[in-house]
Amino acid sequence: MKTAVLGKGKTGSAVVQYLACHRIAYDIFDRIDPDERIETPPHYDIAVVSPGWVKEHNLIKALQKSGVPIVSEIEFASAKIKKPIIAVSGTNGKTTCCNLISRILDANGLRAPVAGNIGIPLISYVDSQNDYDLIVCEISSFQMEFTERFKPKVSVLLNIAEDHLDRHDSFDEYRSLKLKMVKNQDENDFFITSLDKKIEADFDIVANTLYFSLNKPADVYKIGNRIKMNKLEIATDRLKLAGNHNIENIMAALLTSSLFAKLNKKKTEAALEDFATLEHRLEYVDSVDEVDFVNDSKATNVAAVKSALASFKDKGGKVVLLLGGRYKGGDFSTIFSDIDMIRAIVAFGEARNTIRAQLQSNRLYVVPAINLKGAVYGGFNFAAKGDTVLLSPGCSSFDEFENYKIRGKRFKEIVSEIKRDYDY
Repeated sequence: MKTAVLGKGKTGSAVVQYLACHRIAYDIFDRIDPDERIETPPHYDIAVVSPGWVKEHNLIKALQKSGVPIVSEIEFASAKIKKPIIAVSGTNGKTTCCNLISRILDANGLRAPVAGNIGIPLISYVDSQNDYDLIVCEISSFQMEFTERFKPKVSVLLNIAEDHLDRHDSFDEYRSLKLKMVKNQDENDFFITSLDKKIEADFDIVANTLYFSLNKPADVYKIGNRIKMNKLEIATDRLKLAGNHNIENIMAALLTSSLFAKLNKKKTEAALEDFATLEHRLEYVDSVDEVDFVNDSKATNVAAVKSALASFKDKGGKVVLLLGGRYKGGDFSTIFSDIDMIRAIVAFGEARNTIRAQLQSNRLYVVPAINLKGAVYGGFNFAAKGDTVLLSPGCSSFDEFENYKIRGKRFKEIVSEIKRDYDY
């Protein structure tokens, strides 16, 4: 048996490590131009594709033409895992929700590591799965492109909004890929989603469907300053996570965890109250001359920016919003529920002209910046005491940085530079 591994990054390297440990022959392909003409490839029994490879890649087409089955790493790994898998997807909130589930289950005596799109490929847990009770797996739309048999015990779909339209042909295709993880589930499995959004409308769901809601009775729902799930109630004013989008993440995590453990109120409350914002997700960085700087570099789409702004509605002061990077689609004119809370917008990077064009009729002060550094310095210059300079770019980082994490770290470095210069 011989396997083709497409991609030499984190996913491909983990697949290769597994194959080598099991003495399975393989070839690994990397840095091939997607449009490069490919001669008839050698025969392979299977090809495992990393999520960064587009389905139109000529090597993928050549392998398909030769009759080689093409599978995602999620498909390849999940077939070898016997432990229950919780699959978490959505346009925004996936990583936070996955970590919340893992934290709640751990507090209640179950070992549930987080894998998938979050950074640790699922294949890395195949040989050590008996050390755990179940596995929480973050799922992206990219990972589902070559996935047909994936069957998680629980699927969690938090939300869907326009994203990755630079990769997918349409929003309908993107939505179908997000819902694909539910396709093979049966009446013994569970699907958890928002009652408020009804994401699954017109989609055939066989699994038991459970709902969370911000404003109406459901399997778990918010009422006043409490989250209520059967007899369990959690006070939201004691939580460090801010914003309704995080309340949804918490509700989804509670509902999911309750399927595997009888949740102890004190242990669960302690786990949630101790859970702070993850890096690059509405992360407070520092304050300079009474101006706060917040790093939300993970906000790579319009819907995420909208959620971020909602978190500052009752804070006091105004927001200087830094938008930009590489445009992925979406309408930035829809992000404002209250224009009066915006002091100014700095549009930076490749997307700056697109963003300015979309916002020109919104009575907003929008100024351009070539790059992130110019945007941060410009944002600080516009801010007044009590304001927040918010990096919530709504775009990918690939015009200037390798990923959103590096962009977020650079933002924090620039803030440190501003503080040092200002104090001096």
